[in-house]
Amino acid sequence: MENFNKSKELNGTILVDTKIKVTAVPHVTTIKIRNVPQNITDYDLLKSFYQFGHIKKAYVHVDYDGVPKGKGTVVFRDVESVTAAVAACTDNNFFLHESCIVPLTVTPVKKNKTVEQINNINNDFVIDPLFAITDSARDFNGYLFKSIDDVYEKNKEALQQQKKQSQDKIKEEIESCMSLESLKIY
Repeated sequence: MENFNKSKELNGTILVDTKIKVTAVPHVTTIKIRNVPQNITDYDLLKSFYQFGHIKKAYVHVDYDGVPKGKGTVVFRDVESVTAAVAACTDNNFFLHESCIVPLTVTPVKKNKTVEQINNINNDFVIDPLFAITDSARDFNGYLFKSIDDVYEKNKEALQQQKKQSQDKIKEEIESCMSLESLKIY
């Protein structure tokens, strides 16, 4: 609650020529959507889920290039709308349009326990460092990766030498052209 109050104080302040807008989105009114087709826009998502209740916000998740990830989020105004949407979409196969092949998977967003989850994951996957057993598959893979790395380094050095030789040759040609230009008599 303390962080929420601090963030509300920042609402409306200007940071690097941009006005900051802080809005509270309660987790209980948010649903996650998976299997969203690539050609669906934020508006299509909003229009499709509006039948379950009033929507504050709906958006399709995209990566840094703007390509849809196949996921979306819808934030409703009330909990009843979330319940209706989740119930309808889990009881029946919900498609955004007729050309969709895979039905949407709709789940309510639960409050995060990320710190606990991260600690549990870190404890589950603790692996001690080890050396490969001689003539094992891991030893063979290590040998292959090392040899590929050595070839890469040798090729890199050869290319750098070739580049330097080409640059020196071009400099010599330019200098010879410059000296020929100075010898011309008009």
